Amino acid sequence: LYRGASTSSGGGAGLGPVATLRGVWFADNATGFAVGDASTLLHTRDSGESWQAREACGEELQLNALRFDLGSSRGWAVSENGTICQSHDGVAWFAEEGVAQLRALAFMDNKYPFAVGHHGAILRFVGS
Repeated sequence: LYRGASTSSGGGAGLGPVATLRGVWFADNATGFAVGDASTLLHTRDSGESWQAREACGEELQLNALRFDLGSSRGWAVSENGTICQSHDGVAWFAEEGVAQLRALAFMDNKYPFAVGHHGAILRFVGS
């Protein structure tokens, strides 16, 4: 188990204490994101050696998963309360009201993600 970015206090490298993390996603060998409780959104450009905090959606959310369209910089993160966070550049994130508690994201065709959640919820994101 590799713990290069962790500290004994439970925080990410250079971040101090961090909330519980619930999802991680890498676009390539160097660029990745992690999400978790208290709207935690972390970003790395060096294969996880260091992580920088990003502001996600401007409210307190339990973020469970995130994915990016590999053909662009557009990303989605889903939350426990159903809020869907979107980004067009991986830096600025905005919130959209959701319909169900959402737990996971996956791409069917590397263009539009599907989200799944409580009570059989299955959402497919379409549009611009």
